[in-house]
Amino acid sequence: MLTDIATFDETIKMCSRTGGKVFIPTTTEQNNKIHSVLTQPSSVCSPNYQILLGVRRNIISEHWSSYDGRRNVDVVFFRENADSVTFANNDCASMGISSPLWYLDNCSSNQPLSCTPCSYGNFPPLRLKGLCFKQEEFGFTYILGYHSKTPYFYSLSGILIYKENNNEWYMFDATKQKIVASIRLVADTYNPLGRKLWIVQVHGLCQFRQHDNVLITLTSCESSMFTCDSGDCIASNDLCDGIAQCQDQSDESNCAILHVPQTYNSRSPPQNEAPLIIISNIEILQVLEIDDDHHWLQLDLVVTLTWKDGRLKFMNLHKDSDDNFLSDDEVAQIWIPKFQFSPVQDGDSTLIDKQVQIVAAGEALSTDYNRHRKE
Repeated sequence: MLTDIATFDETIKMCSRTGGKVFIPTTTEQNNKIHSVLTQPSSVCSPNYQILLGVRRNIISEHWSSYDGRRNVDVVFFRENADSVTFANNDCASMGISSPLWYLDNCSSNQPLSCTPCSYGNFPPLRLKGLCFKQEEFGFTYILGYHSKTPYFYSLSGILIYKENNNEWYMFDATKQKIVASIRLVADTYNPLGRKLWIVQVHGLCQFRQHDNVLITLTSCESSMFTCDSGDCIASNDLCDGIAQCQDQSDESNCAILHVPQTYNSRSPPQNEAPLIIISNIEILQVLEIDDDHHWLQLDLVVTLTWKDGRLKFMNLHKDSDDNFLSDDEVAQIWIPKFQFSPVQDGDSTLIDKQVQIVAAGEALSTDYNRHRKE
């Protein structure tokens, strides 16, 4: 049961971000069990909360389905007088403390802080990234229970993530019996899902120092997908394509192509064991003028130079090389072969434009499972 849900849209997003789906009761027993969460004294849902149910009515057919529309819902538990409510503006359902029977509700309306039931079929539902796990399985993370009426998370590495008062979240390493990192979120409805900056509280957490700000990801996304800052998932192919797929637009940030190591020298060519091969190609665009008497001509042409520089690393490359041009600032950081025509009439040659395009000539390097994004 997830708490502090404010809208029906959030029921889908929050269950998805934790690796689950909104649970829809199909029997009276299941429906009564969900309602009992509101009536138990120790419940994580306060008595004044509602339970938002993941069902939605099709306005045209008036049939009920799951909120995302992927499956029909044939069994519903509405109050007897539900039909007397105007259906035009009420196409969702909720449950209150007085009865397990459902209320008709407006899908687009903001609700008082509420709960929603989630079901989990795939395990592990979550992965913890950004640390230094020696095996991928150590980052597998589960919702184990509740602390301060908020779900807490446990990874197979022995790290617990839980919330205390004042919206402070802690990362506790059970193997060291220490709090190793913390983060303060600005509202009750915020949670550590997605990509967040944590503050390291101890020495010896991976390579980090005490008080370092470290980006840590808690995600339900598959390893082949990208995790938005919010915790939503998008296809890795949509990363840095110029079109924001994440609602928070985090997929279009940090999209630099070039990574230059500290030891790189832009004044020196690549030092390979074999001679550096530079392939040149000249394409004449047009002949502007020909002077037979003085034996010269004026041309517009494109010169293409191709070479390999194994010292550099490239990220966020697209399949279409036309999308893989370096910026002017990036071009200024790398070694580029010089090209000149000799002889040239009176040294009269004008460079109109210079661009550096990256072409992926082989397979991408494997991505460490501790990394936040597959690049």
